[in-house]
Amino acid sequence: MAASTVVRWVKVLVAVAAVGLMLVGVIAILVGLLGRLSTGTGGLVPDGPAPTASVAAGDPVKVVSVPDGDTIVVRVGEGTERVRVIGLDTPEIGSEECFAVEAAREARALVQGRTVLLSADPTQDDRDRYGRVLRHVTMADGRSMAQVLIAGGFGREYTYDRPYAGRAEHRSAQAAARQGRLGIWGPACATARPAASLTPLAGGLPTPSGTCVIKGNIASDGEHIFHVPGQRHYDVTRVDEAKGERWFCSVTEAQAAGFRAARE
Repeated sequence: MAASTVVRWVKVLVAVAAVGLMLVGVIAILVGLLGRLSTGTGGLVPDGPAPTASVAAGDPVKVVSVPDGDTIVVRVGEGTERVRVIGLDTPEIGSEECFAVEAAREARALVQGRTVLLSADPTQDDRDRYGRVLRHVTMADGRSMAQVLIAGGFGREYTYDRPYAGRAEHRSAQAAARQGRLGIWGPACATARPAASLTPLAGGLPTPSGTCVIKGNIASDGEHIFHVPGQRHYDVTRVDEAKGERWFCSVTEAQAAGFRAARE
C-alpha cells in the first residue's frame, strides 16, 4: 500500500474519532440538562444540595429520656438536645410540688422512646435561659404533647413572655381539667390538711391525735409505705387515692392495711 494511501486512512480515522468525541460530549450535555429539568413545570432546578426541612415545619426526632413533665431529651445526630415544651409547666421532679412524679410518669408514657415532631414558634426565643431548645412537641398521632398533659391535669398552661401558637387551646384544656378536678386540680393536690396534735411514739415517730394525717404512699415498685409528720419525705409525699393510696388516722391502722413505716 502506498504511503499516501496510509496517510489518508489515518486522517479518516482521526476525523471519525473526533466526531465520536463530539457526540459523547453532546450526549453528556443533554443528559445534564434533562437531569436539571423540574418535574411538572419545565423549569430548571437550582444547583446545590436540596434544602433541609425547616424546624418550623417539623423535624422528626426520637425521645431518649424525659427528665420531667415539660422537658424531654431527643437524639440529634450523634448527640442529644434538651427540649423545653412550649406552653406547658408541670410540677418539677425533686421539688415539693404536688403531682411531679405523676406528671413525669405520664410524659414518659406518651413520648419516651418514640418519634415526635419538633416545631419552632416564631413568637418565642430559640432557647431558654437554661440552654434548652424551646419547641412545640407533636406526638406520632398528631396530638400536642403539651395539650394532652394539660387536659389530663398533669400541668398548667404557661406563657413565659409572649403569646404562642396554640395558647387558646391550652387554656381551654386547662379550664376543662380544672372543672373536672383532674390531677393538680384534684383533691390530692388540695390545700394541706389541718395539722394534728402529735404524740411521740417509740423510736421518735409521732402519731396524730384527732386528725388523720398519716400518708399511705405506694412506691413505683409497688411497695406500700406510710409517712408521718416530721419524717424527711413527709412534706413531698402526695396521696393519690385513685392509685389506692390513702390517709390513716394511726400507725396501727396503716400497718393493718399492709403499709410499712418509712425508714426516715
